Amino acid sequence: MTKLSKNTETQQSCITDVMQSVILPNEICVGNLFYRTNKQTKEKLKIELTASCIMDILYNRENSSFIYESIPINAKRLLKFGFEN
Repeated sequence: MTKLSKNTETQQSCITDVMQSVILPNEICVGNLFYRTNKQTKEKLKIELTASCIMDILYNRENSSFIYESIPINAKRLLKFGFEN
């Protein structure tokens, strides 16, 4: 039972860390597209979420050099990606 408690505690800690970024826990999936903005240069790129990005979000938090934002889905974007109206 102790292992389950520690594991649950670790999962809750990760969820709290992720929620401090702009990306929500249910949006984290390697391969998802998102915006990454460099805090110093303000350069905003659309890139694929990688394991190293997730580690940056979880471990560097506010000390990260980047701001991670999910890309909002709307009808215009869905049509652009080939979905039909």
